[in-house]
Amino acid sequence: PGIFREVFLYFRDPHPRQLHGGEPIPLVGADEDSLATRAAKYTQLAETRIERERCVVTGAVVLPPEEVKERLLHSASVRDMMHQISAESSRPMESVYREA
Repeated sequence: PGIFREVFLYFRDPHPRQLHGGEPIPLVGADEDSLATRAAKYTQLAETRIERERCVVTGAVVLPPEEVKERLLHSASVRDMMHQISAESSRPMESVYREA
């Protein structure tokens, strides 16, 4: 999404502009983790919540068809299915990959 789309969606949205983070992040607790481990965990939680809020405002990222095809062909479930088809039909894996 481009800057013009983001600005348009910002002004089109009639709701007040605020970050909806959900549940508060517990900074004090009985964790026996080190300070660095807790900091990394809380940073990841904050980044996830901010990214979720950004997706609500700007919409999902639109991927080019080539990227979608590559992600699908390299996913574990699709690769397992291609191996299964290859074994059942006694064809080499490369021909099943090309067909997919």
